[in-house]
Amino acid sequence: MRGIKSIKKKLFAGVSTIEKLLLMFLGGLFFWGLFGLLSVFFVTHSVSLPEKGGVYKEGVLGDVSNLVLNPLYVYGKRDKSFESDVTSLVFSGLMSYDTNSGKTIDNIATHTLSADKKTYTFYLKDGVRWHDGADVTIDDIYYTFETVIKSEDFQNIFLQEAFKNVEIKKISDSAISFTIQYPYKYFLTNFTVGILPYHILKDVPIADLEYDEFSQNPIGCGPYKFSSLEEVKKGIFKLKLEVFENSELFNSYLSGIEFYIYSRKSSLSLDASTLHGIRPFPKVMKDEFEIPEKFSLKEYNLPQYSALFFNMKKPVFDGRNGRQIRLAMQLATNKNAIIENIVSGSRIDTPLLESDNSDWEYEFDTVKAQGALKDSGYFLPSSKPKTFVPKKSDTQYITFPTLENVFETKRSNYVLEENKQNKQTEENDKENKENKENKENKENKENKEDKENKEPEYFILKGKYPVKIEKTKIFIDDEFLREEKKPEMARNWTFPLELKDKFNDGTHEIRLEFWNFDGELEKEDAISVYLEPIAKEKTDAEQKYEIRENKKGEKLKLTLVTSDKPYYYKEVAEYLKEDYGKIGIDLDIKVLNMNSFLDRVKHREYDILLYGQSLGYNLDIYEFFHESQAGKDNLSDYQNPTASVLIEEIRRSHMTDVRTAKMQKLRESFKRDIPAVFLFSPTYQYYFDSKLKGLDISSIGSHKDRFSNIEHAYMVEKRLLEDSTWVDFPQWFLNNYISFITFSL
Repeated sequence: MRGIKSIKKKLFAGVSTIEKLLLMFLGGLFFWGLFGLLSVFFVTHSVSLPEKGGVYKEGVLGDVSNLVLNPLYVYGKRDKSFESDVTSLVFSGLMSYDTNSGKTIDNIATHTLSADKKTYTFYLKDGVRWHDGADVTIDDIYYTFETVIKSEDFQNIFLQEAFKNVEIKKISDSAISFTIQYPYKYFLTNFTVGILPYHILKDVPIADLEYDEFSQNPIGCGPYKFSSLEEVKKGIFKLKLEVFENSELFNSYLSGIEFYIYSRKSSLSLDASTLHGIRPFPKVMKDEFEIPEKFSLKEYNLPQYSALFFNMKKPVFDGRNGRQIRLAMQLATNKNAIIENIVSGSRIDTPLLESDNSDWEYEFDTVKAQGALKDSGYFLPSSKPKTFVPKKSDTQYITFPTLENVFETKRSNYVLEENKQNKQTEENDKENKENKENKENKENKENKEDKENKEPEYFILKGKYPVKIEKTKIFIDDEFLREEKKPEMARNWTFPLELKDKFNDGTHEIRLEFWNFDGELEKEDAISVYLEPIAKEKTDAEQKYEIRENKKGEKLKLTLVTSDKPYYYKEVAEYLKEDYGKIGIDLDIKVLNMNSFLDRVKHREYDILLYGQSLGYNLDIYEFFHESQAGKDNLSDYQNPTASVLIEEIRRSHMTDVRTAKMQKLRESFKRDIPAVFLFSPTYQYYFDSKLKGLDISSIGSHKDRFSNIEHAYMVEKRLLEDSTWVDFPQWFLNNYISFITFSL
């Protein structure tokens, strides 16, 4: 110490205090600059790498009173969505869903597929262990699929149906096979369900398995193990998972995951700043949460849709007239407005989510919708066409006439095209005449035309042609109306007669003259028709819109049934009631709790059902629209043999081009038959702390898939030099700073 003091005295001898302070400042500046240069070198030559550690905390809305953490009993159940999140972390399946590719990939086993595409053989990987330390064996896999899922006492219809006719064989201590009756493109997706431990559950009756103690304290073989469930505050529970380190298959960075379960949104919103994430929720609910600024946002859509399912066994939807009513409702459904004002999502036009629907033909059009309803035989009381009574006649070339409004339907093409041409000719003549008139006369004429420009009503006369006919002349009460040329090769004729001017109420004789190619009258025929007006009915004071009715006086009243969850279904139903009322359909809305709703569905007590369906990973619509599923999940009871065959061929083919072609044909069947009006797929928002990195949710099939690559997620990171060492610092300094200073001087 004395030596150092002696050196300091000699070094600073004769140096003033100000000079000492200046030297100290310059020395500090030097070391601060050196530290800065070292930092720049480190940042530019290093990479950020994930480090083990950190606990991810997520807030969820839920109820722990009936918690079931058994993967077999939450699979495919929408009311067990949160439990599915937890079991996806605690348990592992033979396969898993890859969010990067959007495909099902090998997980705790590898697999092969036989040449006939019917036998799947799985080979268990080494080092897969249960959380109690025991090895996962083929017995566990056999127990899960053969003993539990195929048992009559097992209560999950989704898995039961998937493995009902599957032959399962243990091949060796590390291999097991599953043989299906027919090739099935989507069969592999069923193996994403978690495996159960045989050595723990073998003595538990299958009927008691769902609510066994195991379902509250599960032991799985996934990347995280169940630790505890405790109430941390009144009404707030914490479910804690810890990383499973005794595994050769998983190597996660996060040391734990904690779910904080809230019964109220307001409580979750208040605690959001203390969490690292909020479980995904529909975008429409975004204003119900206070989102911290530190959170990042991911938006996505799931392979699901909400739709209006028509009960096609109801008489009102039967036959051609029923199809026109369904068409009218399709045309009168403003999907874009519903999405923009109520649900925040993506428009859906068909259940074929794999197909291109950019050219979908049914766009919102209330005019065409009203035309379809008129074509179905339902009319507004104020515009109902006149009745008619044809008198007895021995006509040979005139068949029984019909009276209907022909407007904006396929059968009206002839009338509309003819009117368009006639109107254009009339407009040209009028324009020439109007040029000679003064401004006042022109305005008067336009006003008169506006009054007369009402939707026309037509009397449709049909019949057959005599042979060798060139043209037909039409007379009403012996007064010539018009002449029609016979189309080449035509055998039958259809003449629309507009109900105005000379064709008013009372008895009329319609006479047709058939002229041959020599200009001679070949045949003639006539029929008498009595037209009777229908009195306009007053609209009920409480009824906002007129309700259509058919010739029998039956009003077009339909019952729409929906559930109270999600809450916006009620809003969508009310929106539809308003829009359908404008075209003359009276919609009676029933919003029911889930139990009452499911009972109505079971007994098909509805005309229309507003509900959602999830296609999951496979996008298979078999259970929703195949004729064999009528009375089950085929909510429309849609039974089209051609469509059913196409559905089977699509799910059996492993060739992309074949499936695409079949899907296009199936899409046309849905366009033609209209078993449902497909509405929207809600957009979900996932808010999480920006510190959480490594998650990939670019392509997911369910909410739990946000954890499918949880092994890559991390919250702690470290920086390490890459391709450089500290020995390289002097050279880097000389290259970047000495040369810069020299150049500047």
